[in-house]
This record gives sequence, structure tokens and C-alpha cells, in this order.
Amino acid sequence: MYIAIDPSYKKPIGIAWSYDGSEILFSSIELDKRDTETDTRDFFRIAKAVLKFIKEEIKLTNDEKNVLAIESQFFGKNAAMTIGLVSVRRLVQGAIMAKYPKVKQLSVDPRSWQAKVLHVSKMPSVEIKKVSIKNAEALTKKKPTEDEADAINILEYIVMYEKSL
Repeated sequence: MYIAIDPSYKKPIGIAWSYDGSEILFSSIELDKRDTETDTRDFFRIAKAVLKFIKEEIKLTNDEKNVLAIESQFFGKNAAMTIGLVSVRRLVQGAIMAKYPKVKQLSVDPRSWQAKVLHVSKMPSVEIKKVSIKNAEALTKKKPTEDEADAINILEYIVMYEKSL
């Protein structure tokens, strides 16, 4: 099984998975409304929501053949956003590790999956998002959201390159 997560804390979290490496399933993990607001945000609650989705909807098992990838972050101009995303990612990874210690976890650099799957580099992020959605639509024959599209493409990356990662 392969699972890919595009982390967020201000909007739904994109997640994609495949039981066999070929059929791609995807969804968004809806966040508690309190967690989209700075004053009431709880990163632990966000991590618990991701863990609950993985446990109940995907039905992940504690098997070393399973791979979970979460997008890492590049350092942008907004330090607070970068710190928040790093916090969410680390808490999600920690929760998964505690519940499923045998599952292989990867942090995937955005530029790596974008270059290998989308064949883009040094393009404005708005344009990369368009290419990501178009590629995800081609892979799934469905209409994913922007974050679901990124998760689908991260999934494609880890399925294609898992043996070399």
C-alpha cells in the first residue's frame, strides 16, 4: 500500500492512496473549523484527524511493505506558514510512527516530485498547480482539488521511485 499526503492547516488536507500501486484513490481530510483560525488552531487535533482517516477510511496496517509519503516544505517568504506546515507534518509523522511503526515513511521534497512526475522546474507556483491538477486528472480520470492533485502526484512519485528512495 502507498499513501501520500499534502499537508495543510488552513484548508482540507489532500490525501491519495493505492492498495496495489495502480488504482489511485483520493480524498480530502476536512479540518475542524477551529483549526483554520489562528487563535483556535490545534496542530495535535489536525494530526489526530489524519491518523483517524488513515485508520478508518484507508485501513492502513502495520506492515513494512506499506509506504507513507508526506510532502516536505521549502522555505518560502512566510516563516510562520513554513513553521506551521513543518509542525503539522512532524506531528502527523509522529502519530503514524507511534501507531504503525513498521510502515516506511518518506518526506518528499516538492521540487523532486514536480520535476520527476510533472517534468517542471523553475516555473511559477500558480502554473505548477495547473500542471499538477491536469496530470492528476489524467491519472485518475476524475476532478481532484488542488491539494488532492498534489497528493495524487506525490503518490505517483513514490510508486514510480519507491525502490530508489
